[in-house]
Amino acid sequence: KTVAEVCAFGMAVGGLMNAFVRFLIGIFIGAGAGPIVALSGEVAPKVFRGLALTVLPLPWALGVTLVVIGSLLAYAIIEPYGWQGLLLAITLAFSPCIVFLILVRVSPRYVYHYRGDTKAAK
Repeated sequence: KTVAEVCAFGMAVGGLMNAFVRFLIGIFIGAGAGPIVALSGEVAPKVFRGLALTVLPLPWALGVTLVVIGSLLAYAIIEPYGWQGLLLAITLAFSPCIVFLILVRVSPRYVYHYRGDTKAAK
């Protein structure tokens, strides 16, 4: 197997160890899923309860999607360009996020509510 295949499919420590760790993670995630749903349903206000319970599994779906995209990116880039190419691709993919964080200012509502600035209320 090539280095790209090993890294892309997460089998670096061996298939048996990977299966064992995934089994343990599945047990702990499964044990925590029930209380998470119950607590988010109880804590959320009545108006937003449906939205809170609907949006709850969204991070899992986004995480799986990003893992698949990252694995395919690693599989496609590491073999021809090496780790430096993968690092460059990831940097270019996230550079708009860094520029966005630099350019976006704090909202007036945040300034009024948390800093007590009365000019922001206008």
